[in-house]
Amino acid sequence: MKVIDYDPSEKIPPIMEKDINSKLIISTLVSPTKILFLSYMQKENISGNKLRFRGICFGGVDKMDTKNTRDPVTWSDSPNHGETIIELLINLYESYSEINWIVTFLILESDSDLRDFMTSYNLHGTPFGSELLTYWKRLTNTEVM
Repeated sequence: MKVIDYDPSEKIPPIMEKDINSKLIISTLVSPTKILFLSYMQKENISGNKLRFRGICFGGVDKMDTKNTRDPVTWSDSPNHGETIIELLINLYESYSEINWIVTFLILESDSDLRDFMTSYNLHGTPFGSELLTYWKRLTNTEVM
């Protein structure tokens, strides 16, 4: 798992554009009031193959109560679009860090990375967790146990 916890416009992240087809690119956003947003990057055909983040919001990093979240949604906020991975990372980082949110990106490269991520955020058995597993299976042609 690669962690990008810095401004991607100032330091080139360890990712290539073709990684959208084989790796899970995750964003974690934490608001100043400790609301947590978890999302994964996907190519959205509806918007002309633009890249967007899709995910969930739950009520605070201290609670980690993913059982009470809504179903995953594709975010419609203005920074959530990009023609390239780097453009989307920069859009999100700049928009949220300037309003004092903590922005981190994770590049999940293996079944083990995905299992660890899902365990860390208590996502097993949730709609978002199921969606991540389905998306990973489509990317890698493997099932995570």
